[in-house]
Amino acid sequence: MGEIRKIVRDEYLLKYPDDELFLKPFLNGFYVTWARLRRAYNTELKVFFLSPEDHIKETYGFENEVMLVYAPYSRMESRTLQAIEQISAESPAKGRVETLNYFLISDAQNIREWLNEYTSSRHESRIIVSFTKDELLSSRGDSWFIRRRLEEQFFGRDLFNYSLPLVEDTYFFGRQQLIMEYLDSIKRGENKAIFGLRKTGKTSFIFKLQRLIEKEKIAQSVYIDCKLPDIRKSHWYELLEDIADRIARAYEVPVSGEFTNRRASRAFYEVVSKIKSQEGKICLFFDEIEYISFVAKLDPHWHTEFIDFWQTLWSCQSQLKNLSFILAGVNPTVIETDTVNGVQNPLFSIVSHKYLTGFTKDEVWIMLKTLGKRMGLQFAYDSLNSIFD
Repeated sequence: MGEIRKIVRDEYLLKYPDDELFLKPFLNGFYVTWARLRRAYNTELKVFFLSPEDHIKETYGFENEVMLVYAPYSRMESRTLQAIEQISAESPAKGRVETLNYFLISDAQNIREWLNEYTSSRHESRIIVSFTKDELLSSRGDSWFIRRRLEEQFFGRDLFNYSLPLVEDTYFFGRQQLIMEYLDSIKRGENKAIFGLRKTGKTSFIFKLQRLIEKEKIAQSVYIDCKLPDIRKSHWYELLEDIADRIARAYEVPVSGEFTNRRASRAFYEVVSKIKSQEGKICLFFDEIEYISFVAKLDPHWHTEFIDFWQTLWSCQSQLKNLSFILAGVNPTVIETDTVNGVQNPLFSIVSHKYLTGFTKDEVWIMLKTLGKRMGLQFAYDSLNSIFD
């Protein structure tokens, strides 16, 4: 049987004594170790840390404390979850509480229906074990109430069945050494490329790099999905203008040049030069690079315009030193071919690359243990070789 720590009683419950009523059901498996009133996204929330007892840790795979959030509002809004994400990424929650799940209490009677609809289109969302305040108050004396809700939320979701690129860190596993290598290259203004078969995680890898760049404020990043029709059907100077507009907005600099077939290179250079005067850096991410290259199947104008486009970027990088790019694709033909139509390939020998392979055994094991526990699954270590293969 858990308890509410003295520091929580002395520093929090003396101010908000009524909150002890909805905390009591959690004492059947948890200690309440921390409590504060927090504000984020114009939303005021009551935040608690719960330390699970050993039998709860073993059953549900908890390794850290679990965050409990009370939103004292009669309706659910997206900003509540945005505020929780911000709070969980800051001290003291960061590194202390579970990253894949949390408890959420609300006065809104439709909280479960609202969350089901909200998370149905956000497959990467954390596992949110939700309650109304009223049902918690009426559950006192039912020692299994919290555990039944945990089992319902944890063991009914297939966390392995996710095939889209990961846009958050919640379910990102592995690649840490490679991520750090590429991040260091971006800090030095170097170009890199990542290649690999379909569905090996190249786009998730790029998104992870983008998040780190933004978090550490290394550079302003721009992601270009080259397979999109509005990208691949653009002429080189039109795509250059689109990129210039995006980086100019980010640094609040004007775009004054003309992006015509003849003048686009100069106009782009002027934008990058203005950003350099602010000591700004730019990193461009080109995903599915084949679609705007000399091997493009759908849009043959890139067979020749590829040279103009990349000569412009290469020249800006050489002269201004504040621009770099990351490429992703299936194979490195676009950077290993030395000449294109008798002209030197601008990408030849200026982009180092690696192949994205499957997880190592250690990475597979970490993923299996972490996600498996949240689903009520335990993997025997002997099964690792088969799953890895």
